Amino acid sequence: MVKILFYFLLIFFVLLSTINCQSDPKPIVDNALTRYEGEQKPQISELLAKGSLTIKSISALSESVEKALPFGEVVAIHIKNETKQPQIFRIDCGAVLRSLNARYQDLVVTRSTQVEIVAYGEWTGNLEVFSLQMRSHYPYKPAQYQLGNLAHGDLRRLVECFCFRHPEINSQVDLTPMQYAIWRVVDNITLKQLLTYSLGRGNPSLTEQEQLEKQAQEQGRFADQILSDCQIT
Repeated sequence: MVKILFYFLLIFFVLLSTINCQSDPKPIVDNALTRYEGEQKPQISELLAKGSLTIKSISALSESVEKALPFGEVVAIHIKNETKQPQIFRIDCGAVLRSLNARYQDLVVTRSTQVEIVAYGEWTGNLEVFSLQMRSHYPYKPAQYQLGNLAHGDLRRLVECFCFRHPEINSQVDLTPMQYAIWRVVDNITLKQLLTYSLGRGNPSLTEQEQLEKQAQEQGRFADQILSDCQIT
């Protein structure tokens, strides 16, 4: 009886291990719209829906929280062409990137990227994005993202206005006021809250606090000017 039970358990565990080896981990599926998105999809979505392209990953580039930034080319996207024909796709300015972990900030693309991938080829490139949540973690590894729809409302108008007037790539223009403007639009962040945010990062000395306060006030005024120029009240 004991021997029969032993063989039965042995067969059971062999079958169980075989099933586990054949099963792929289930991908994270979360197609719920964030509050930043409308119904319009970016151009690449049609190719994704047809199966012509596959997004293998959208991931943060920064190795640590200390080096992480809320805006800039801070995420990389990896795409595969699943067909025997070249595919041209575009990731539109205004596309929302949904964080797959609530601790990290959702993002919005602020520079369109158009690419042609050869048959069965793969492409990896960086995306310029801005943060949509001041109070969440900046994107850093292992943060992963999912491509969402295009932004809507004032956020869409602000981002498209910025894209139209986008500074030259590799210019020395400080884009912090644009980040502040986005936070003002999506989270109703006040200048006082921005100042508290600036002073709260790190452990600044009294002199550094004065410099940060002056800088935050100046950047806050620039943010107001951006909103005014883009006709957002």
